[in-house]
Amino acid sequence: MPQRLTINMVLDVAKKQEFLMSGDVARILGLSHVSIARLVQAGLLPTAGETPTGYRLYRRADVERLRKERKTNPPRRGRPRKPKEKRSTQ
Repeated sequence: MPQRLTINMVLDVAKKQEFLMSGDVARILGLSHVSIARLVQAGLLPTAGETPTGYRLYRRADVERLRKERKTNPPRRGRPRKPKEKRSTQ
């Protein structure tokens, strides 16, 4: 009978193989868990797998790539502003 994995065993393997859990990814990128899920939905952050208890795992290399991209091209917040119209003085 195969050995049943515990969460601690999975976390040890994740650390050794350079995988991160969503909380770690959120801390590194400075985002919330919801934002991480949106990045996954948009295809900007691929998941590497899941633990037996359902936690998603992400590759450290993918997170670092996204961190560098966000640093060089920060996301725009809010709506784009329309240019102001010049008033004619008459």
